[in-house]
Amino acid sequence: METYSVLFYAKKVKNNSTISTIYLRITISGKRTEISTGQIIKTSQWSIKSGKITGNTPSVKQLNGSKGKIIRML
Repeated sequence: METYSVLFYAKKVKNNSTISTIYLRITISGKRTEISTGQIIKTSQWSIKSGKITGNTPSVKQLNGSKGKIIRML
């Protein structure tokens, strides 16, 4: 039986620690693959605990909504 997990996380840009790129990690039966979503945010906006961007602006809601679309595509 195959098991899988999906994790979104923010990875700081090497030359600028104030910006991060959102990555998606998919693990299937212990094998990991990491994919960049191409979304760039301020590092301070990322909530490690909830795995999403904090805030109530329309752009934040759109970015958090796109996470749901990506998960549904899997």
